[in-house]
Amino acid sequence: MTTIKTAIANLFQKPTFNSPVISQILLNEPLILKKELKNWSKIESRIDEYQGWIHNSYIYKQSNKDKPILFTKSFIPLNFNNNRIILPPLFPVFQYEEKEKTIVIPVGKFPVEIEKILLFSAFEEPTVENINFIKNTILGTPYIWAGRSGFGFDCSGLTQQIMLIFGKKIPRDAYQQAQLGKNIKFQETKPGDLAFFTSEGKITHVGIVSHSDNSLTKILHASNFVKEDILTPNGIINSSEQTFLLTHKLAFIKRML
Repeated sequence: MTTIKTAIANLFQKPTFNSPVISQILLNEPLILKKELKNWSKIESRIDEYQGWIHNSYIYKQSNKDKPILFTKSFIPLNFNNNRIILPPLFPVFQYEEKEKTIVIPVGKFPVEIEKILLFSAFEEPTVENINFIKNTILGTPYIWAGRSGFGFDCSGLTQQIMLIFGKKIPRDAYQQAQLGKNIKFQETKPGDLAFFTSEGKITHVGIVSHSDNSLTKILHASNFVKEDILTPNGIINSSEQTFLLTHKLAFIKRML
């Protein structure tokens, strides 16, 4: 199995640093090598089948697992050989030795306090409590184009990682995610549903319903930063910054779980 040896590596559209960044690969994420050049490799993520080019300096070949077994709850610094890797919140970990309480990454084994990690089995369904835990962990995280980690998310990177916590693999981009799931009427929404938004007839944004009752529906999404806003049948009302303007037009809501 192939992975990377740094916390994050950018995935490029073409084998050059001048090419657009289209996504990110995370530490220990399982990859498939599709093509190798002198300095670059075309890879496919086994998480979402997304393809792109990554510089070979990030590549690491090892035996690995296809699914994460736990996620981080907070920033965790790992020191080795006078260097440091920082794992951000909601970072997937694929190897963990419970007896020694250590996580295993390409550069070695590192002890981690149990309070800083979230066992994969802890979140079996998107209850209000579970969504609130995730929300409180990542509120205020910066928006980064192509971001998929607690260092920075884009809208579909955020929903993809949250779905992964609940054991569901979904594609990388919002328009791809919109092709999955079951259509849900607005009045039937519940926490964990994904809401999709449109501009000029195209799906351009996605978020996850974080609260829903007879009087109020809220959505957790990445727009400028990770925030929670009011969701109406028309779209997102910017309540987090108290402008109360309609910022995204609702297309439909899907249930993935």
